[in-house]
Amino acid sequence: MSLSISNPASFGTPKFAFPGFFLEHWLSTALALGGFVILARMAAASFPSPAVAIRRMGAAKWQRTMRSGYVAVILLGSHAALFKYPGWGRWVATLDPVLPPLSLLVTAALVAMVMFKAAHVVRRRTERALRLSRPVTDFTRTPLPQRAERSPHRRAA
Repeated sequence: MSLSISNPASFGTPKFAFPGFFLEHWLSTALALGGFVILARMAAASFPSPAVAIRRMGAAKWQRTMRSGYVAVILLGSHAALFKYPGWGRWVATLDPVLPPLSLLVTAALVAMVMFKAAHVVRRRTERALRLSRPVTDFTRTPLPQRAERSPHRRAA
C-alpha cells in the first residue's frame, strides 16, 4: 500500500483511513488536537529556556501559559477516555490480558493529578479565607517580646 498523496483513496492505513476515521471520531480528534496545541504553545513559551522566556513574556503571562497545561491534561485525558473506553469494558469483563490497558492507567493518573491539583487550590483558598476572616490583633496594647539577654557562654563577636 502506498502512502502517496497523489492517490487520496490510499492515504493512511485501513484502520486510520484519512479523513473518514477522524471525521467519524470528531470529538476525540478535537480533544487531542486541542491538547497538543496547548502543549506546543507551552513548549514555544519555554524556548530557548524558561529564564529567557520569563524575561521576554513577563512572569505573570508565562505562568498563565504554563498553567494552561492542566487544560491540556484534561483534554488529552478526555481523548484517551473517549477513544479507548470500549476496550476498558472488555478488559473488566474478561480480564484478558492480565494487565489493564495502558490507556486506562494513563487516564487514571491524569484524573488523579487533576484531583490533587484541585484539592491543593481549594485548600489554599480556604486557608486564605480563614486568614482574612480572623480579627486583626491590636499590637499597640500588647508588649513586644523582649530580646533575650546574651548568654555568658557565648563568645563576643
